[in-house]
Formats: sequence, structure tokens, C-alpha cells
Amino acid sequence: MLNARLAGLEDRLLPEPRRRPPLAADGRVEGDGPPASLPKARQGAKKKGPTTREPLPTTSGTGALDRASTSAAAPGEAPSTDGLPPKAPPKKKRSRKRKQPSLAAKEAAQAGGNSAPTPAAEATWATVVARGAKKKTAKGPNNTAPPERKRKLRAPKTAAVTLTLAPGAEESGVTYAAVLTQAKNRIKLAELGIRDIKFRKAATGARMLEVGGEAASEKADSLATKLREVLGPELVRVARPVKRAELRVTGLDDSATVAEVVEAVAREGGCVADNIRPGRLVFGPRGDGSLWLSVPVAAAKKVTDAGRVRVGWTSARVVLLPSRPTRCFRCLETGHMGVTCPCEVDRSKLCFRCGKPDHRARDCSADPNCPVCEAAKKPAGHSVGGNGCVAAGQKPAHGGRGAPNRRPRRTNKKAGVEQMDTSS
Repeated sequence: MLNARLAGLEDRLLPEPRRRPPLAADGRVEGDGPPASLPKARQGAKKKGPTTREPLPTTSGTGALDRASTSAAAPGEAPSTDGLPPKAPPKKKRSRKRKQPSLAAKEAAQAGGNSAPTPAAEATWATVVARGAKKKTAKGPNNTAPPERKRKLRAPKTAAVTLTLAPGAEESGVTYAAVLTQAKNRIKLAELGIRDIKFRKAATGARMLEVGGEAASEKADSLATKLREVLGPELVRVARPVKRAELRVTGLDDSATVAEVVEAVAREGGCVADNIRPGRLVFGPRGDGSLWLSVPVAAAKKVTDAGRVRVGWTSARVVLLPSRPTRCFRCLETGHMGVTCPCEVDRSKLCFRCGKPDHRARDCSADPNCPVCEAAKKPAGHSVGGNGCVAAGQKPAHGGRGAPNRRPRRTNKKAGVEQMDTSS
């Protein structure tokens, strides 16, 4: 009778609390793990421990006792004293075993430990250079200075004709505007094969007409001839300037003459002999002769590319000389022309070698004496433009005549601050 009542009350009771099934790690003892030699499949099988099934509720009169027996602590769990499900113990971290090196790796390590380190294997410092930066090589017994760049000649693509008013023509009322207007009215460029002309003012104040295109040199020559016919020489001087380069022909024998050298260079460079300006033939201490020449750039390029020119029986050497700076022939200083000379001293009649008047440097045999350095109270034991010359080291001033104007530095003065008197 009592059991029947208890069985009816069991349906009204709360459901039994759910618990997870016991795990194999709960019953493992510390330090007890599967051997490392077993495969992973067998290790997993060994890790699994005996599982206990949760008892099902019974309808007999001993249901309360069965629940009490199932609420007992599982193996490895702490018993619960407050009626709550038992707590599982905290999991302990498993230590990872290091992989043992193979036999070949051990032998290689032993061989490396016995051998002494070589100097190449020692650690060295490396300099980190920014991308795009150039490496600077230090000068020493092994590192020599980089070779200087060889000067290259470029043939001009245009040809020029200059118009300069004759002395006294400007006082008589002749202007460049009137001269150019007369030339335009009497000369047709289409008849000369010239399409257009570029105009600019030269550094000497003359008017320059540049002819471009194919055969520019021949067209400029024909234009200069026409201008000489139209414009009188008493009013305008028509010139045909050519860009030039300075050469020196060395290794000449005793029988060589100036005319023979000029003819050989003109033949090799493909120009007219009249366009070459020769100097004086000089014989050195070794007995060979040398000659200075001023040659058009187009012809000089062909001669210097060949390197040698045949003069009579001799194969003479051709050397390209460095370009000279712009020099004023009135004051003998660099950086400007004689037309725009700001100097008050006139040295146009002085010798470039000794600084004395009324003779030229090619005919001078006196000791060198630079008049420019002598006026500046500098060592003057050289010719004008020689080594150590003040005029040779000057740079052209920016913005026209004289030295550039330097602005004084501004001093920051705060308002209301009195300057300290340090005179006493």
C-alpha cells in the first residue's frame, strides 16, 4: 500500500539532474601516460577508461535509494556535500616532449664542434646603404681615384650668321631695326631653301640669325653672301661664326710645316683649310714638334675620334685640349665680354705672358708675369690664365656684372627687450 503511494509521487518529482559521463582523464594518476613508442591509434585506445552507465530510474519502492546510489561521487571526483553535482578536478597541462635528433644530425654536430672556426665564417659587420645611394670608395693603396670623364664633342645642329654695326654707324643714325628691315625686303628665304630663322642677341651685342635643318651650314653660307651684297660693309659687318675646339698635334718631324699640318687636318676632318686657325710650330726638348690649332667642332670630332693624322711620312698624335672660360680682352678677367666690361682698367694692349705693352705673347721671351694677379697682390709668376692665376679661378657672377649681392643676415630682435651694453 505504501509502495503504491510512493510510485504515484515519483511522477510528480523534478527530473533527475544530468551529469556528464566519466572521462578517462579523471581516473589517470599524475605522471601516468601512454608510452611514446606506441602509435597514435593505440594511444587513443589506451586513454579511454572504463565508462559507467547512468542507472535508469526504477518504479520499485527502492527508487529513492537508487537515486542516492547514483548521486555518489564518480571515481576521481570529489564528493558533494551541498547536494550539488560533484566538481571535476582541474586538468593538468601535459608536457610536450622534445623531438630527439637523428643519428646523422648528432654526427654532424660533433664534427662541427671539433673543427676550428675559419676567419671567413666569423661574424662581420655589414654597412646598410639606403636604396639609390652611391657608395663612396675610400682612397688608399688599393683604391685609386675614379678616372676623369673624357670630354666629348657634339657637332652643332644649327649654323649662325651675325650682324654687327660698323664703328661710327650708330652715331650716323643706323640701327639694327633699319638694317634687318632692308634685308627682309631684298632677300627671299625661299630662294635660298631656308624655311625659317631663329633670332637672338649675342653676348657682344650683335644680332644672330640661326639656320637649322639639313645642310644648315651651306644655307647659312649662302645667306651670309646675300647679306654682304645687300648691306654695305661700311654700315654692317656680316660674319659667319663657327663653334670651335682647340687641338694640339704632336709628334711632328723636323720637315713638317704649318701649312702641311693644316692641310692634313682639313683633309681628315672634311672642312676647308681656311676655317682652321693655326698657331706657331714649337719643338720640344725631345726634338719632336707640336702645333696648336683652332678647328670647327664638326671637323675636330672626326680628327679626335681617329686619334692620329698623317702628316707627310709621320703619323702624328691629335690631342683635344680643355675648353677655356669666357675672357674679357679688355681687362683680361673671366666671366664677361669686352662690350659689357665693368672694369675701369684697360689691359687690352698688354702681353699675356709678361704683362708688358706693345707686343704679343707668341713673340715674348721674358719671364712670366700675370698683370691681373699683380694688381690683386697675389703671386704673379705665371702667364694670364696659368696655374694659380686669380682670373682662371674666378666664376662668372650670377645676374650680370660684378659679384653677386649678398644680403646681410637678419638678427631677431624682440620688442621691448633692451640690448646689453658691452662696450665698457
